Amino acid sequence: MSRAVPFIVVIAMLLILCTLAGCTGIPNSGVTPVPTTPVTPAETAASATVSATGTPLQYQDAEFLLLYQASLPRIRELIRQMDIKMVKVQTKDVALTSWTGLQQAAEQLSNATSEDSAKLSVFLDLESQANRKTRDSYVVYLTRVNSIAGDIGNGADEAAHKNYDQALKSFKSAQSDLNLITDVPNQNHQALIEELKIHLRTAINVMPEKV
Repeated sequence: MSRAVPFIVVIAMLLILCTLAGCTGIPNSGVTPVPTTPVTPAETAASATVSATGTPLQYQDAEFLLLYQASLPRIRELIRQMDIKMVKVQTKDVALTSWTGLQQAAEQLSNATSEDSAKLSVFLDLESQANRKTRDSYVVYLTRVNSIAGDIGNGADEAAHKNYDQALKSFKSAQSDLNLITDVPNQNHQALIEELKIHLRTAINVMPEKV
């Protein structure tokens, strides 16, 4: 019995040493476990804060109004210049320079209305309902004026080449578009449109004498 005690003690010590050394009942496979990376939810894309124009959305209305206020006098002046040239072709005998002058003025107006319409049409995220209404009505107005300028320019070009019958058709087309304008941006534009109607009508009435 006295000899068994030291043997048990030796066995116990061996078990303790084996445990501390990392011995297990399962043989080591030799493969180092790869730590797993915690899965995180995909980040939600940040909501768009910049418009198609590159302007922060909160500043879109302000930028729109700046462009709109700049366009009004520009287009008004170009309509006035075309109207002045229209007055010069209201006689039976018209100099070639008068027709080319009218054509050039109409072309400038046509280009300007196309440019301004394109610039203002990109403001799709205006916060103010009033600004959205202004944008829509003004773009329609610019489109109508663009068509009128195109017809008058074509008519002047035809007349410069003495194709008065074709010129008359173009002028009448412009007259029809003028009569379709019902929404103008302000009184200054309204007054010019009314003057242009009068002068274009006079030019149309004189045109048959040239045919």
